[in-house]
Amino acid sequence: MSYDLDQLKLAFAYSIVEEIVDADEEVTDAERRYLSEVFPSITLESCGFVDEEGKLNDAYRAAVAQSLEVLSTTLTLTQKLELIDMFMGASLADGEFHHEEGNVMIWASRLLGISTAELDGHLSSLPEVGELDLPEAEDGEAP
Repeated sequence: MSYDLDQLKLAFAYSIVEEIVDADEEVTDAERRYLSEVFPSITLESCGFVDEEGKLNDAYRAAVAQSLEVLSTTLTLTQKLELIDMFMGASLADGEFHHEEGNVMIWASRLLGISTAELDGHLSSLPEVGELDLPEAEDGEAP
């Protein structure tokens, strides 16, 4: 099955945000709220990404797989950085930034084809980042 660009962005973003939320092995109420606000269940349902029990299904997994093939060459840098902003929001949802969450963001940026310089420049421009101690990664290096 082929998915449109919005469905691919949704599937990719949800998969990365889930990774970020789970990265520190403790999911807080604030992180659960962030997930439900950014990804309302009705949106996932309308894309056919959940089954009748509300669990992510094969269509969701297929869209994530397709997103990995498409997004890095289809999205503009601005669109990619908007996803990074969403990932930063997930990282800070509980009021703390964990290195594991930063590692997931770096990994996601590589999947999107964002260079280290582009990521660093963007993150340093975000007021909420402030003096966070972000992990470093070389171009092309998975965290």
